[in-house]
Amino acid sequence: MPKYLLITHQLTRTGAPQALLNLADRLSKKGNVMILCPEMGESFREVLELGYPVAIAPKYWERKFVFKGFAKKFDMVVANTVLNFPAVMILDGEKLPVYWWIHEHKSYFDYGKGEIPNPNSFKDNIHTLAVGDVVKDILKEEFDYDAELFSYGVKDYSDELKNVDTPAKSRPLNFLIIGPVTKEKGQDLFLRAYMSLPNGVKDRLRVTFIGAMPDINMAKQLNDAIEKEKNLSYLVPMPHDALMKMLAQSDGIIVPSRFEMLSTVSVEAMSLNKLVISANAGGISSYINSGENGYVYETENTASLNQLLTRLTVDGREKLIMLGEASRKIYDEVFSESAFDKRIERIMFNDEGGD
Repeated sequence: MPKYLLITHQLTRTGAPQALLNLADRLSKKGNVMILCPEMGESFREVLELGYPVAIAPKYWERKFVFKGFAKKFDMVVANTVLNFPAVMILDGEKLPVYWWIHEHKSYFDYGKGEIPNPNSFKDNIHTLAVGDVVKDILKEEFDYDAELFSYGVKDYSDELKNVDTPAKSRPLNFLIIGPVTKEKGQDLFLRAYMSLPNGVKDRLRVTFIGAMPDINMAKQLNDAIEKEKNLSYLVPMPHDALMKMLAQSDGIIVPSRFEMLSTVSVEAMSLNKLVISANAGGISSYINSGENGYVYETENTASLNQLLTRLTVDGREKLIMLGEASRKIYDEVFSESAFDKRIERIMFNDEGGD
């Protein structure tokens, strides 16, 4: 059977590693998948439980010949995220196809300027892929390179979770904000808007933050807000299945990010017929027609988000359910496993009939 090596910079429950696991699931239908990562992470055990062997190889790029010999035993290599450019450079010109799948925003390219290679410089075996339009535009601006669009697909949990308890009509609206508590993810922007709401609106809106707290200042800001506001709460990262159950029990998610290339959890929410509310800096916002299949508001605009949060409580749960059901069409057409399979066939296996 064919063998596929998937390289990621971390094993966490964040978007890019999760997207890679979704790709692993699809490729495992065709052959054997192995994952290589420089270090262990919070989802290491979960990945093993999924049945994928994992090689932990700290600073693999410093042992170029060892890594190259190892990689050449596979039929395909996927280097996930811009941070794995050393793997791409080492394998440039080899006889196996290598896909460099980029998820990151412009600040990564600004920070790595002069070090991140120009995709135009690679030989024909290297294929640079963009997870969404935002990344595609960055690569065009930075390198004048037209990257292939390669959006991920996610598992459909709707049948598994169709019987979970959803919020009662009389209860406050229940939203999740999922992701590391960092400036990039913009939890402080949400708090600024929420804290300025009148108490009557706050009483009808419950929000739970879920994610690690790597930023001390942001963590303090969130903790201080939770102490003051009865309808704000925080949970540490949890296994993916547990997170999906919480999502199924909610009214939807809010994505307040300052930078967000393509929020994986937003797509998962759409698969569960849940409302997605996104800042217009988030890549998922380009798929949403605000007021028709979700809501989009202006990033960094407190008044814009404040007005939207008030509108949610006025419209009520029935309107949110209707918008969530409309969002499912986005999932079916773009992000379902079947749509993802077609992209994989066309891009990675040269099947012109795919996608």
